[in-house]
Amino acid sequence: MADLLNVSPEALPEPFRRFEFLRRFTVRIASLIMSKMDLQNRKFNPSYEETLKNLTPLFEQAMGMKPDDAFASVKSRPRLVEVFRLILEEREVHTSLNRETLAKIHRTVEDALPEGIEDVKGFHKRPENPVEAFAFVGTRYAYRTTKDMIDALRKINYDDVDILDLAIAVAGANFWARIHRLLGLEPDLFYLNGSFS
Repeated sequence: MADLLNVSPEALPEPFRRFEFLRRFTVRIASLIMSKMDLQNRKFNPSYEETLKNLTPLFEQAMGMKPDDAFASVKSRPRLVEVFRLILEEREVHTSLNRETLAKIHRTVEDALPEGIEDVKGFHKRPENPVEAFAFVGTRYAYRTTKDMIDALRKINYDDVDILDLAIAVAGANFWARIHRLLGLEPDLFYLNGSFS
């Protein structure tokens, strides 16, 4: 996505990159900064009950009901409940996308998931709608996202922030589509009403 949105991967401005000593200096500074960071995995201490309590207000706001025992099957893995809270927070609090667009992404992701081993091979017909095409490709094979697809989104008035929010929404829906299947959770715990109507 960064490449398709022309985000520079380098801190050093392009005119200065021709000077090797500046490139080396930039790498050394970045290395020094990273060496001071604590990159250790952190122990996740909250219990299932604590993570469920943290989730409940946001879940009620988003879904209009309490989670009750909906996540009981992952009681031994409270971190999964926390991950779910984070993707729900991203969808409810931080995204610039409207609910209709999010529901369209949820539908497209569910429809795009392969139905069997034969269904994963080759190319598949993409939807005509640019948002649905983006979600379809992001679900089937995200590495095949093209500049033309990004340009099609721009033509329907999506700016860079909107496109990044689309990518995040597609990733969140993909996470949920796979997790609810794997763990036997109800799809409606995350999907917006009308996603499958």
